[in-house]
Amino acid sequence: MNGGKPRKGPHVSIGVLCQNGEDSLGTALKSLFQQSIFTELHGRNLTCEIICIASGCADNSPLIAKWFCDEQRITHRCKDVFTCRTVEIPEPEKVQAWNLFIHGLSTKTSQFCFLMDGNILIDQPTTLWNMYSALSTHSEAVVAVDQTRKRRASGWFRSRRRKSAPDYSRVGGTEARFTGQLYCIRAEVARNLYLPTALPSWENVFI
Repeated sequence: MNGGKPRKGPHVSIGVLCQNGEDSLGTALKSLFQQSIFTELHGRNLTCEIICIASGCADNSPLIAKWFCDEQRITHRCKDVFTCRTVEIPEPEKVQAWNLFIHGLSTKTSQFCFLMDGNILIDQPTTLWNMYSALSTHSEAVVAVDQTRKRRASGWFRSRRRKSAPDYSRVGGTEARFTGQLYCIRAEVARNLYLPTALPSWENVFI
């Protein structure tokens, strides 16, 4: 590892939320592990944790997530930078998964939390790092988002292709839109939020 000290606990927590997504989860996780954020953290002697939460799945999503975690722990070029695990919960609601990740599973040393749906494709390798950098360098910002692009994938699956938003401040504007499918939020802010279970589930665009 480069640099000195930091490295007591994960600096970044990444939550991948999925429900019955066996047709798309592998692609999503592959694009996640290709992100440059792991190299950037490595160079700064920082670490992260990745937690895949399978909510009320009746398919092979948990097995796919576990396989990716096990493989990347062995083969990834920055395998010393991250931990990765899969958690299964019986509740199918996304709000339950969000609350569990923020308040129960993510390490309290984390300063930034990424939330990512398990059916998206991150098509630019610098996306997560750009989002992280936006929050790191702008203390007034609490959340960073990306830009969404739709494409038709093979079969019925419609994925979200994403590119990093150059201006984090355009949340809700024409440059970037907060869809809830991929974003980075300051952990101290997220831990002051607890989403009511009465919120609409996986169709809710704000979580």
